[in-house]
Parts: sequence; structure tokens; C-alpha cells
Amino acid sequence: MLTYTLGKLGFEVLSTTSGAGALTVVREKKPAVVLLDIGLSDGQTGLQVCEKIKAGKKEDAPYVIVASGRKDKETVDEAQQRGANAYLVKPFRLSRLVDIISSIHTTKNPFILVLRP
Repeated sequence: MLTYTLGKLGFEVLSTTSGAGALTVVREKKPAVVLLDIGLSDGQTGLQVCEKIKAGKKEDAPYVIVASGRKDKETVDEAQQRGANAYLVKPFRLSRLVDIISSIHTTKNPFILVLRP
């Protein structure tokens, strides 16, 4: 459903389950948006990956959305401190994600990288 809906908006959706895979895709494909889950399969957290993605030039960094079932203030604040542009609490409405992505004005490649545990 997520891939289909985002595809209808003109985005190509790429997917990986590991932080290392995400960093490779970000470096090679330069996506406009990265949707990160906090829990990943390779021992890294989505927050660690977010920080690494945002460590480069600000103008080259994709818009990062962190999605998690954790809604405590500490986690949300940490996501922001590590560079997340938006935070969604699971379960979230797909329309909310679409609204966020649609509001991003970018000339970058129309790719969205989705990281799932």
C-alpha cells in the first residue's frame, strides 16, 4: 500500500532493512526523502542512521522522516537532535505521510528510501 500510494505521487520507492544498506542507497541514489524506522536489522538504530545521513552537506541531505511506535518525548527530541525533519508515531495514517512528502519542495531525484525492520 505504501509503495503504491507513493508511486502514484511520482516517487520511486526503494527499500532496505539495514542501516548499512540505507547509507549505501543514500550515497548512490541521493533520495529526496528517507523514511526510517527506529529498529533496524543490523544493530544500528534508525536514529544513528539519521545522524550519519545528516552528517554531510546540509544542501545534499535528504528530508528524513522517522517513524516509530515510541512516542515518549525523549525519543522524539533525540530524533530531532540527530537531524530528523519529521517524526511519525505508529500506527500513522498514510494520508499524514503523503501530506508531509507532498509539502517538501525539492529538485532532487524523486526517490523515497524506506527502511523497515
